[in-house]
Order: sequence, then C-alpha cells, then structure tokens
Amino acid sequence: MFSIKERFIFLSATLVFIISSIILSTIFVQKNTILSPTKGGEYTEGIVDQPSFINPVLAQINSIDKDISELVFATLKDMSDDITPNDDKKTYTVRIKGDIFWQDKTPITSDDVIFTIKAIQDPDINSPLAPNWKGVRTERISERELKIIIPATYSYFENILANLRPLPKHLFENIPLANIKLSSYSLEPIGSGPFKFSSFEKTRDGFISTYSLSDNKDGFTGAPFLKSFTIKMYKNKTALIDAFNSGDIDGMAITDPSDISKISIPNQLFKIQMPRYYAIFLNIYKNKSLKNIEVKTALNFATDKNKIIKDVFNDLAFPINGPAILSPESNDFSIDRANEILSNAGWTLNDENIRVSNNGSQKLEFSITVFPSSTLIKTAEIIKEDWAKIGVKININTPPIDNFSEDIIKTRNYEMLLFGNIYGENMDTYSFWHSSQKFYPGLNLSLYENKNADYLIEQIRSTFNKDTREKELDQLQSTIINDSPAVFLYSPYYLYITNKSLKGFNEEQLSLPSDRFLNAKTWYIKTVRSFK
Repeated sequence: MFSIKERFIFLSATLVFIISSIILSTIFVQKNTILSPTKGGEYTEGIVDQPSFINPVLAQINSIDKDISELVFATLKDMSDDITPNDDKKTYTVRIKGDIFWQDKTPITSDDVIFTIKAIQDPDINSPLAPNWKGVRTERISERELKIIIPATYSYFENILANLRPLPKHLFENIPLANIKLSSYSLEPIGSGPFKFSSFEKTRDGFISTYSLSDNKDGFTGAPFLKSFTIKMYKNKTALIDAFNSGDIDGMAITDPSDISKISIPNQLFKIQMPRYYAIFLNIYKNKSLKNIEVKTALNFATDKNKIIKDVFNDLAFPINGPAILSPESNDFSIDRANEILSNAGWTLNDENIRVSNNGSQKLEFSITVFPSSTLIKTAEIIKEDWAKIGVKININTPPIDNFSEDIIKTRNYEMLLFGNIYGENMDTYSFWHSSQKFYPGLNLSLYENKNADYLIEQIRSTFNKDTREKELDQLQSTIINDSPAVFLYSPYYLYITNKSLKGFNEEQLSLPSDRFLNAKTWYIKTVRSFK
C-alpha cells in the first residue's frame, strides 16, 4: 500500500530502529554485566631447560623441576587446617584437613608429611632442602595431626614449614631412598596440586620436547580455570623466541632484557620484583690490596650503576647499595671522588696509568671472574671501562659454565667475582654473610667476617617481631656497607611475557622464579558475561 517514497522511509526507519535497539542492548548489557573467568582454554609456556625430577624434595631452586612441582604438588599450608607454633617457638602442631586426597584418590595423612621430612634429611637423597631441616624431629599424633620440633628457634621456620610440598608416602615407601631419582614417578608424578601429569614427548635423542598437564578437577586446592597447562622445551633462546613470535607458545620468562626488542607480536610484559641481587664479591685472601678500605670505597664510587641499568637492562632493574634489597637506592657515582680517595691514600699512577702503592709493592690490577651470562659480561665491560678512569685495571675472566660451581664457587678461586644471590622464601642472610659460611657449602662469597654482623644475623633469625627484625636488618645492611666487602650493583626485575589472551596473572612480587605459578589455578583465557 506504500508508495515507493513511503516504502523507502519505512525501511530506513526500521533499519534505524533495529540498529538503535542493538546499540542500546549492547550498552545495557555492558553496564549491567561483568566479564567473569570461565572454565576452558589451554596455556603453553616455553623454556630452555630439561626436566629431570618432578619432585619437590629433589628439585633445584632455579629449574624446570621446581616450576612443574609448583603446579603438581600442593603446599602443607594448602593441606592443613592450621599450623600452630607453641609458646617456645620450637614446636609446631600441624593438623591435616579431612577428606583430602592425592591425585590417585589415596587419602593424604600426617604420615606423608613425616615421610617427606625424613626423605629431605636422608643423605642418600641429597635434597637441596636439607639445610633447612637439619636436626628437625617429627612426632605422629594421629592420622591427621603431627608435631614438628626444631633444635633452635628460627623466625623463618614457620614459612619454610608452610611451603613444604609433601610427597605421597604410599608410592615411595617401598623404594630405596637412593633410588627415588630412578623411579618413574620422577617424570610421571602423582601429586596434590591444581594440575596433574598427563604426558610427555621425547625425541629420539632423549630430549623431552613437551610436558603436558591437565586440570585436577577434583583437587582440594580448587579446580583451575585452564583445562590444560603445557610446557615446551627448547635447546636455545633463539628457538624459544621464534616459538613465541610464531604463536607456538603463549608465554615465557625473559632472562635478557635486550631480547624484548626481538618480540614481534602483540604481548603483555610483567615486571616483577624478586629478592635477588648482583654484586662484585671481593676476595681479600687472593689480593691483599682488597683489604684496603680506601680502595674498596673508591671502587664503589667509580661504579656507574645507573649506566649499567640503562645500557644492559633497559631500565628493568634498580640500583642497590647493600644486600638487604629493601628498596631502590641512590647511585653515588663520582669518578672525581674515587680519584681523590685513592690519591689521598697514597696510590699514584705509574707509566701504564695504573695506580700503585707508595712503596710500589702493590698495583691495582685485578682479575674479575664473571658467571658466563650475557648481562653479566656486559656489566663487567662497563665496570672495566669506568674503573680504568681511576687507574684500576681489570682483566675479565669467563670460565665455562659447566664447572663454574666446582671450579670457582666451591674453591673460592677468584680475586673478584661478579655473581648473584637470591634469598628465596625468606630474607635470611645467614648463608651469604655469616662468617661461618666463608667456605663451601656456605655462600659467603666475600669471605666476610665481622662479629657485629654475625650477632645481627643471629638475632634476625631468632626475632619473631617483624618490625624489630626489619630494624635489625637495616643495622646489618649499614654494617656491611661500611665494611665494603662487595661492590653492590643492582636487583633486576623478573620479566614474564605472554600473549594478550592470558588473564589472571597479577603477581607483583616473587620469592623464586617458580612462584610465578603459585596462583596458576586463577589464570584464565575464556570469559563469560554475567549480571552484576
């Protein structure tokens, strides 16, 4: 009945009405609903490493074994209703939750915890956790309750206990402890965490290329959003980056900030603070010039930490002046001040432009041993250039990485060592700075000795008040800085990069690299809208 003109007007009005309705409906939905994570999706991380023992008792701190163990094994804190210290702070009572199970449906009991602690302590296993459990005793109270008694008060022990990841006793009790590493459970674990072992793929040369986990739907830690979690292994960093750019993996850690420029796809980069630091540790027993406080003070003034952070780390690190890493600190860089200190102390320049002592018996020429990583080698080169400006000659030595621990760390075979320390779960400086740890297996790499520092370290370990402990830590930091046993440099951020699809990764601080997986059960890819 419409004319052509009326038909055109009607159709246009109808079209406007439909479009307007869609827009208004969309606005209404967006205003009155929220995006919520939902079950489903797969995540794949890439790494340059190989798994050996997916076993929290055997896993080394910086390894893929430790990473996967975080996903497969729950902590004692997750398993417990409560962990209660007695008044003396030397006895802890642990009550295991009721109706919790291993991934093979066997109940978890106090016997699993006791078995795990004894396994850690057994010398045949050689667990990296053993130092934290030396002298610790256990008492079984019931199937769900036990006591743990430590030989001396230790302010960090409750945290160590809470983060223990027990093993299933029923699987390991009939295996000689010395053979646990040979067990099939080393690569096919049965755990208690949010993900469970699914499969792994191995090439003909024995290289494990893919390690797959699936969601533990019935786990007591709560089912993860992700349906599966896969880790792909690569033989070198170039292959890893290529895999990320091609979409073969969804995320990876960045160990060298310069690699960020090689990423060619949309991404999200997470910059996370971690309690680790790098320094030049000075061995006064290898070169007596390093006993001179003026020399050590001058070396600190002549170190341009800000330049290193900018040129080597693209500003993805911050300067430090001591081992406490409380917060970013100022860089008191001054070549003029360093030269003034050395001149006033009687160090003069010879014909080679190297400073020598008044009687000519000592020359400020040192060998600096560098752990062979690209960032540390670049750091050493900048320091060599800066120190040359004050008459200090540096020879850079980069031993092979394979025997670095045996040939360098164990023997303290260096004049200067450019290396890093990581505290892990606690800010316990004992292994790194107490005089009793000057020699292997201690990690006092400067062979530092100061009675006041020893006293403060021991006080910190027995102080349970957090505020008091922080004050003591600050006093320890001042004591060490005044003695200058090392040239403290920087604390780099832990860098983790993913594609845009991953959500729920919200870590701002990590104790260890593997802690990036602490909340992996809350990671998600798929979402659904629901009304507010």
